[in-house]
Amino acid sequence: GGIKEIRDYCETDVLNTWLVYLRFEHMRGNLDDKDLQREYALVRKTLIALDLPHLNEFLAAWPEQGRYWPGKSVVNRKRQRLRR
Repeated sequence: GGIKEIRDYCETDVLNTWLVYLRFEHMRGNLDDKDLQREYALVRKTLIALDLPHLNEFLAAWPEQGRYWPGKSVVNRKRQRLRR
């Protein structure tokens, strides 16, 4: 009965994986600071346009000035909900 929660979790997991990949490409030198920030802005813009509760929660945990991604706090909250 938790299909929606599982789907929402998987979507945020994919987002985190994408952001890790972008950071990896930045560390490898394939993206400069400007490219990385442009990609982050595109992710933010897309999530804002979708306006879904679980994605809004993801955005809220991702500081606007932050260079990285929301990290463990969002993932841990979602895992705790799935275990219930």
